[in-house]
Amino acid sequence: GFDAMRASGEIMVDGGRARPFLKGKLDIAALDVNPYLPPETDAAPKAQPAGAPAASAGPGTWSDQPIDLGGLRAADAEFDLTVGQIQVRKIAIGRSVLAAKLTGGRLALDLRELNLYQGSGQGRLVLDGSGAVPAFEHAFRLSKLQAQPFLRDAADFERLSGVTEGEIEFTARGRSQRDMVSALNGKGKLSFRDGAIKGINLGAMVRNVATALDHGGARATQQTDFAELSGSFVIANGQFRNDDLLLQSPLLRLTGTGKSDMPKRTLDYRLDPKLAATAAGQGGAKDAAGISVPVLVQGPWHDLKYRPDVGGAIKEQLKDPGGAVRAIQGVVGGK
Repeated sequence: GFDAMRASGEIMVDGGRARPFLKGKLDIAALDVNPYLPPETDAAPKAQPAGAPAASAGPGTWSDQPIDLGGLRAADAEFDLTVGQIQVRKIAIGRSVLAAKLTGGRLALDLRELNLYQGSGQGRLVLDGSGAVPAFEHAFRLSKLQAQPFLRDAADFERLSGVTEGEIEFTARGRSQRDMVSALNGKGKLSFRDGAIKGINLGAMVRNVATALDHGGARATQQTDFAELSGSFVIANGQFRNDDLLLQSPLLRLTGTGKSDMPKRTLDYRLDPKLAATAAGQGGAKDAAGISVPVLVQGPWHDLKYRPDVGGAIKEQLKDPGGAVRAIQGVVGGK
C-alpha cells in the first residue's frame, strides 16, 4: 500500500491554497492499490472453468451501491511517477511511467508506459468526482499482450489465449455500477493471433452443429485453435454491437455479428462458420468453400443457448439446393 511503499524523489506541499496542493516526482519500487479500492461486489459472477456448463454460473446483477469519489476533492496534486510494479486487484503491472493530475476532484492519469503480461501499452484514465454524478473515462492501446494470463487475473476467464493488439475507449457516468453500465459509451478493436478458444471445437460444430452443442460435458477437452481472431465494437448507452467478428484457422473461417444489452446482461449473436478449402490461415482469404450452418447464441450471460439456424442456412444456399440439403443432413443426422 501507500503507507509501506519504498519511494525516492521530491515532494513540494503548498498549504496556502483553498485546498492543499502537492507536487512532486517519485520513483516507487512497488505500489499495491488494493487496500484503497472499494470492496468487490458479487454483482458479476466469476467465469466458470473451461468446459463447465454455462448454467452453473448464477444470474449476476449490477450493484446499486453508491459510488463515492468525494475523497478526490480533499487536495490538488501533480505528480510524475515511475513505478517498478503495480498491483490492481489481481492484475500485475510491470514497470510503468505515468503523470497524475488531481484538480478539484478530477483525477487524470496519463499512462505513458505500461508493461504487462509480456506486452506493453499506453493509456489515459480519468476519475471525475468534481460534480454531483461520478464519471469515468478510459482509453488504452495494447500491444503484444498475452490474453490468457491477463483475462485470468482481470476477470477469472481462462478460455481465450493469443497475442493481443487493441485499442479501446469508454466513458460512463452514474451514481452506481448499474447507472454506469446503462450510460456506458465506447468503441474499440481487438485482435488475437496464434491462440485458442477453449471449451468448444468449432470445426466439429460445422460438421455437426447439433451434436457439438448438445454435449456440454465434452467441452472441457475441446478447443479451437486459430491463426487470427479479430473484431471491432461500439457501445451506446450500454448497448454493445459488433458486426465484423472474424476467426481464421487452417480449416475454418468464422464470421459473426451480434449485440449485447449490457444493463440486462443478455446476448444475441449469429455466427457463420464455414469449413475452409485451403490450409492457409492467418492472412488467408476470408471466403471459404464448403457448407455453412449459422449458429445463434442467445440468452442471459450466465445461461447462453446455442442452436443451429437451419432456416438461415436454407435461405443463403437457395442457389445450391444440394449444398443446403447436405447442410441440413449434417445438423440433424450427423453426416
